[in-house]
Amino acid sequence: PGLYPGGGSDDLWRLFFDDNFLTSQKEPNRAARALLGYKSLGSFVVSCVNRGTGIERPISRKEVADLIMRRQQGGDAERISREHEDQRARMEAFSKLGGQTVELDG
Repeated sequence: PGLYPGGGSDDLWRLFFDDNFLTSQKEPNRAARALLGYKSLGSFVVSCVNRGTGIERPISRKEVADLIMRRQQGGDAERISREHEDQRARMEAFSKLGGQTVELDG
């Protein structure tokens, strides 16, 4: 959340993870939890794309740490809330089409 293509900054932050890998993870990842807004387990890879060029740009650990800290302190709360609502609506539409979700709470 707060990282979606319709945001207001030049940066599009993305987190990558392996769904199959996550099923075997038990250790909470608090940084990923702060960025995504929901329970996150295991390792994630963070990248940043420039919206204007569509090309990934170099990022520093400090930029990632600042983003995590801003989220943990309530920054972007309104945008995160809006994105959670949008995601909930998409999942409801998915369910109406007959799709089923799988919970990974091993």
